[in-house]
Amino acid sequence: MSPDRDTSLAHFPSKFFSDIPHLFIPENITPFAVGTAATAYDWAALDGQNSLASDLRGWNTQSLFDFGNFYGAGWVEGGLGVGGWGLGALTGDLRLQEFGRDACESLAASTILVEGVKVTVNRTRPNGSSD
Repeated sequence: MSPDRDTSLAHFPSKFFSDIPHLFIPENITPFAVGTAATAYDWAALDGQNSLASDLRGWNTQSLFDFGNFYGAGWVEGGLGVGGWGLGALTGDLRLQEFGRDACESLAASTILVEGVKVTVNRTRPNGSSD
């Protein structure tokens, strides 16, 4: 449960901005460092070989990617978060309201961070899109 039990929509922006500094705490240094090192290794060593992509070409994984592309899409995840938040408000279920609000907050924070990285590194997909 979130320590902040105010689940009103008006309170969302202040909660969101007060929680952002908590992303950058000492406990998060290790996962961020490991992720950064793995990404740097991938760019430096594996991109030249394109080994992962060549291995995946032989597999029949299209249905797996379609599943993830649909259920992992922001509008589906965001809709479920907002839906949980709203359903909790309609039924008076404070835990469901908090879960929906926290899910929306985490999606907003991850979207801001990921889009920032995409713009910073000028990331494009092999098909030329910048999704």
